[in-house]
Order: sequence, then C-alpha cells, then structure tokens
Amino acid sequence: MPQGEKIPAKKLDKAAHSDNPTLAKRARLAETLKGLHRAEGGAIPPRRRAETELNRVSQFGTNAEKAETRKRVRDRFGAELTGNQEPPA
Repeated sequence: MPQGEKIPAKKLDKAAHSDNPTLAKRARLAETLKGLHRAEGGAIPPRRRAETELNRVSQFGTNAEKAETRKRVRDRFGAELTGNQEPPA
C-alpha cells in the first residue's frame, strides 16, 4: 500500500491474522486506532463531559458550584442528566 492511503478493511483483517507477528501486531493496532477516530478530532462528546462534570462537582464542589453546574447541564441536555426526572406515573 502506498503511504498515506487508507487500508481496506478486508486487507487489514487479513493482515491481523497473518503468520508474521510484526505485521499482525501492527494490523491489530491499526484496527484499534481506527475505532478511536472521531469527527470531532477525538474529543470527548459534550454529553459525556457533562456527566463527568456533574460527578466531579457532586464529590468536590460547594453547594453553589453544584447548583450552577446542574443548571448549566439541565439547560443544555434536559433533566435526564441532572437526576431531576419526574417519577413515572
């Protein structure tokens, strides 16, 4: 394969099961790294970041910080992340 071109999935899968241990290892690494690529450049999705921030502030934040963070997350994602859901009827 010329450098800089994408490797077809079929070829990558075949290389991952190669008898050559170096080639197999590199192919498995390429498959792993392919799964890490995201349109946002590998950034953590905003929803996930919000969940992490809520967890951190609940552990270490003051009451004012907790209220402000919950309000910010609720405004952006709704009540499902902040734990303020209405009980099912």
